[in-house]
Amino acid sequence: MVWLLLLGPTAILGKYDLTKIDLGPVVPEQHAINQNADADPATWGPSDFPAATVVNAVTSDLAERAPDVADYVSKMEMPNDVVSSMLAWAEENGASADEAAAWVLTNHSEMILSWMSEDAAGRVSALLQ
Repeated sequence: MVWLLLLGPTAILGKYDLTKIDLGPVVPEQHAINQNADADPATWGPSDFPAATVVNAVTSDLAERAPDVADYVSKMEMPNDVVSSMLAWAEENGASADEAAAWVLTNHSEMILSWMSEDAAGRVSALLQ
């Protein structure tokens, strides 16, 4: 048995069927101790890792000039498993960033289209046919 701690998304998580180890709930105080390299090992204890916050942002200038783009960016949300799968595919195929983006659009079009206006989604859907 091999134990491996991976924080995602990563190509490895997309390539292999891995099982998440249950570390219990996130205990903020314990997690802080566990992350302190100078902490006494006797104080280490169980705590899961808190989810990382991801922020989608645009400048106010862009939001004023292109509100449709700002709206699109505000809706973007891609689960770790999708990103990990895309990274694994890109690595296995020596794909460029553009090719990886096309893979996501082709394999997860419903997710991508849900971020778009109805008009834009209709035009992109027609291109995917």
